Parts: sequence; C-alpha cells; structure tokens
Amino acid sequence: MQKLLASVALGVTLVSVQAQQIVGSWQFDGNFNAQIGSAITPFGVGDFETAIINGQQAGVWRFDAGAYLSVPNGACPNGGGVERLNQYTLIMDVLFPTITGFTALLQTNPANNDDADWFINQTRGMGIAGDYFDPLNRFQNGAWQRVVVTIDTTSPSGGDNCIYRVYINGELHNIVQRPSGWGRDGRFSLQDVILIFADNDMETAPGWINNLQMRNYVMSDAEVAGLGGPTASSLPIVGGVTGSWNFDDTFDAQFGAPAQMVGVGFFTDEVISGQNARVLSFERNTYLRVPHGILPNGGGARVNQYSVIMDIKFPANRVSFNAFTSLFQTDPQPLANDGDCFINGANGIGISGDYGDPTNVRFTPGEWQRIALVVDTTTPNGSATYKSYVNGVLQNQVQAPGSGWTVDGRFALRNTFLVFADDGNEVAGGYINSLQLRNYAMSDAELAALGGPSAAGIPIPIAGDVNRDGCVDDADLLAVLFNFGANNPCIALEDLNRDGVVDDADLLIVLFNFSSGC
Repeated sequence: MQKLLASVALGVTLVSVQAQQIVGSWQFDGNFNAQIGSAITPFGVGDFETAIINGQQAGVWRFDAGAYLSVPNGACPNGGGVERLNQYTLIMDVLFPTITGFTALLQTNPANNDDADWFINQTRGMGIAGDYFDPLNRFQNGAWQRVVVTIDTTSPSGGDNCIYRVYINGELHNIVQRPSGWGRDGRFSLQDVILIFADNDMETAPGWINNLQMRNYVMSDAEVAGLGGPTASSLPIVGGVTGSWNFDDTFDAQFGAPAQMVGVGFFTDEVISGQNARVLSFERNTYLRVPHGILPNGGGARVNQYSVIMDIKFPANRVSFNAFTSLFQTDPQPLANDGDCFINGANGIGISGDYGDPTNVRFTPGEWQRIALVVDTTTPNGSATYKSYVNGVLQNQVQAPGSGWTVDGRFALRNTFLVFADDGNEVAGGYINSLQLRNYAMSDAELAALGGPSAAGIPIPIAGDVNRDGCVDDADLLAVLFNFGANNPCIALEDLNRDGVVDDADLLIVLFNFSSGC
C-alpha cells in the first residue's frame, strides 16, 4: 500500500490502449461462459453434447432449427465509425448435417427484424446478396468445418477489393463484391450485440458449434490459412508480439526464431538505467538477419502493418557514410536496396529527406535509448503511418515516405528483414540489448507506456499488465481502480477479461499477477 500511495503522490500516468485484439472467444464446453469477453445467451432449443473432431473428444452445443446465440460484442468502434465496429473477423467451428435451403450464420441486427447477413445457400455456397460461392470449394454436409468471415465496411464495394471475404478450413471460398447495404456504420457493421444462426424469416437449420471467436480487425488470407481446419481444442488466443530477442550471450528468441549475426560482434557488459546488462556489441558493416514470423496483413502478400522496437546505443563518435546510420532494411538482400529507416547527421529518424522537426526529441549518441518504428503501408501517402519514437515519445511522422509507399511495396516486410544493414554502407558500429516485433501498428499510448530502455529488455505483455509496460504494478492497479464500475461495453485494456465492465474480476487478475515481469 505504501508503494500505491507513492505512485498516487508522484502522479502516475494512466493510458487507455487499443490494439488488434481477440475481443471474444467461446468454446461451449458444457456452458456459455467466455474465455475472453462475456457469456453468451442462448435462445430456442439446444443442449450440450460430446462430439469427436479430428479424432479428439470435444464439448459442443447442439441446436435445433430456429435456435440462436446472442453474443455480446466487447469491441470498441473502429474504421471511423461512431458507434459500431466496422472492421472485424468472425471464426466458428460448425457442423450442419444437411443444408437444404438458406442457413443463417450471422445476424448483425440485435432485433432480428430483417434479413441475416451471412448465409450458406442451398448449393452450399457462403455469402450474401446473391453472391455465394466458388463452386470448387463448397461447404460440406455432415462434416466439421472452420468457417471465417472478414468484414471491412470501409473498403470499396465492387470487385475483389471489397473486404467481405469467406473462408472454409483456411481457404478463401468467396469474396462478396457488392454486399447490399455496404458502408461504414451500415448493415454489416456490428452493434453491442450480434446474433449467431438467427434470421427474421427462419432461414435456419439444426447443427452443432464447438468454437466461436471474434477479433476487432480484418485477418489476412495468410492468417486465416494459419488457423486451418476445426479442432476439438479452443481457437488460439494470440498476442501481438511475434518475435522478441534479448542478446544476453545468445541470438535465441524469447518468441520466434533465432536471429543471425552477419559480420563481427561480441557479447559484453553495459549499464542500462543503472542496471547491469549483457548486450551485443557489433562493428560497422555488421547486421542482424531476423526471421520475423509475422503472417501477411493489411490486405497484401507481405507484412504491411508492424512495429519494431529496439534498445540500442551508438557511440558519440559513430562514423557513417554521409552521416546516415541505417536502423533496418526490409529487403533481405543487404546489397540490393537502400535501408528503410535511418538516423541522420542531425540525429533525426526517418527516410526520404524527412527526419523530424529539430525541436522534437532526438536520438542522443552515446546513450542507451528505446527506439520504436511503426509502419502501416495501408495509410495514404501524404499522411502516412511511418512513425519513429525515442523513449516512448513520438519523434517523427514521415508524411510521404516516397514512391514505394504502397501495400506490398518497399516498406512491407518479406519473410526476413535486416537490422543495421544498408546497400550504400551508411552504417555504424554500436550496441543492441533487446529487439521486439509486433504484428500491428502500435499506438502512441502503447509506446508511451513502454518508455525508455531497460537492462531486462523490452517487456512482453502479460496478464494484468494494463498499460503494457511489461510489469504488473501500481500503475495497473490504479488503472483498474480509477475505472472501477465502468460498464460501457467499449472499455480499453482496464477491462482485462473483456466482459464489458471493470469489476472485481479485473481487479483480481491484477492482484493475482502483481509484480509479474517486474
């Protein structure tokens, strides 16, 4: 309690953080309780049973025609919507014995007084608005299948650019090109509650469901392919950290595959924020080859939305050609292209001649700093999300990173990327303590919470860590207490179990994990 009072006295900064999240996950293992989110309410006739899925026993819910599930939507509005969720993914493992007519899967209208919004039709295609299937990949009668729909109502209607996509067992089944009622906050956007298997005209069928999951972002083809087919176990509960390395006498990863050093370097001791740390010292023209493990996103075949965080130090007398020092290169061939993020001679960070307002925070030679680089190539050139941060403070936003600023263009990641590499020898020797990758564009608040460098490395989010600084401490406890009782279904990370209210359950999560990661 003394620590808690001390934190109050010092004026702890609390932040609400939004990121790509699983906002609801249910397994139907004898109940309607949520792994993440709030409990589901069933309507109509159904019962819990045991089924065999891929040779494994699973608890499932059997339902009669006309029965449906009322599912709370715990996601905050997105896609520029005022009150609705415009970008999302819905995943379910289902079995229908026989499809003889239209069979509803999703009803976005909680009142169920109009047509459903995702159907299987009588020829076992999936979609809406008269657009139902690839005839070579149909829904199968009497078999467990993992079906997925991804929706982005901000995408244009017409053609394959429309993000109303349907998948069966990880394979793209259909793109509905012109859904009727398409548009932001329109028919296909989600309100506080959605209905599964409901339709106003009773276009329904009996069946079984094992897994249901909802995400507040559009999964890519590759991400859905990674989910594969149905499983007796629950759907994966994934986080945003896809790779993390602490260079304490090893290139092995905490998460992900080992990094590879190309060139000359050695492990040594340094003091970071008053603590001893084992770090990697690397010479000029040495770089790291990093297999990032992120699945393609942002609607492309490459990684178009990502964040790179590194704790680094370059000596004050760093030497680099033309006073530029490369931080990373997206092309895995080091001599093929220019680096894609540099420190310039004035210690700004950026690319294409844009290195930040000199009155902003700058990189400081001779000191350990936590540098973050946030990229989203789906944003428009001229107001691009190409951001750099120093110790949690926004240093620069490159408005127009150049002609290569496109989905799957210059700044998108392939399977491997390089740290400290450049084709023109614009590099320098230095030190690195920790490196981390995330598969989404982090927010200003998330980077602020991470703050500056630490000997322990870049924190990995853990249970109870509200502000995502890697330590469950007084700040997280205060965040929950200051929001205690809030029952707005759109709560940020203070609502740790995503059930729409900040209550005792969230407080217990913090308390049970208190001091974790610290």
